[in-house]
Amino acid sequence: QFRGTEFGWNAYWGDNSVIIAATCKMMHYGSCLQDWYLRGLPSFYPPGWFALMAVYGKLLHLEAYQTVKFGYLFLSLVYPWALYWLWRKLVNKAVSAAVVVSTLFFAYTLLDIGWYEHLSAGLFLPWWLYYFEGATASGQISHESDRHRLLVGSLVGGGLFMTYYYWFFLAIAALPFSFMVRKAESGHWNIAMTDLRRKIILLAGVGLVSAPYWFPLLLSLFTFGIESTQGIWFQLGHADFTAAWGAVSISSLLIVGGMVATFSLWERWRGAKILTFFVGALVVIAIDSLTNFWGFSLQSRKFFDYILVFTAGPLAIAVMD
Repeated sequence: QFRGTEFGWNAYWGDNSVIIAATCKMMHYGSCLQDWYLRGLPSFYPPGWFALMAVYGKLLHLEAYQTVKFGYLFLSLVYPWALYWLWRKLVNKAVSAAVVVSTLFFAYTLLDIGWYEHLSAGLFLPWWLYYFEGATASGQISHESDRHRLLVGSLVGGGLFMTYYYWFFLAIAALPFSFMVRKAESGHWNIAMTDLRRKIILLAGVGLVSAPYWFPLLLSLFTFGIESTQGIWFQLGHADFTAAWGAVSISSLLIVGGMVATFSLWERWRGAKILTFFVGALVVIAIDSLTNFWGFSLQSRKFFDYILVFTAGPLAIAVMD
């Protein structure tokens, strides 16, 4: 309990007011497509986590506000196994377990900020490597056909998109660099084009699975217009991209170590280069820096908010190797 109440650690402040309102609305209407604030409009924010908590709350006969605390319990039971399952496709059992411990232990405090964002960030990197980039673990034989991998990747990716979609911008931004790397490695344009076509098909599958969220939203934007202030929520501190590692601390050492590890893992997987993901992040950050001049932000600070989550896995793999 938090100071004698039934709230979780974050109690009722900040984004938790939105989380509780969204969960309550979805429990009441029985639909994840209803916006938590505006009547008759589809959900503006990705509804995956709130819809899951609505089902979770109904099954356990919880009030919406209680899911703030019990959502931690759900994460503790499910999140580590989901992480292990995805990373197990890329590394052996011991390394996969080390990645799970590293991701949850070193970045645990970030669970207080937005656990559904942490969940999506932690699962996105192995999804991106295995399903999007088509990585093959060294010393392992994948029993999945490419068609099966595309299908499962579309389902998992669609679920991640409906939980928090921002990381997919990084994947799209990394496409040109990934294409050039594939061309340089193979020496043939046809191989690089085939790989690019496969990634576009996977993204289309992700879009199809997540269509119940974004398609009604897109129609409402064309019908009623948009007055979103999310893109102009910008503080001076957001421009400081060195804050996460500018001072010597355990967190900064882990971040720098994780970034160095991504370079050392350049040849770790056949068919995928983990560094291209971080190149995609740099592209989004560069574009965001330009848009700041016009008073708009692409919220690239999100990457820095969860950089510990993204670097924990590579650091654990490099140490175990």
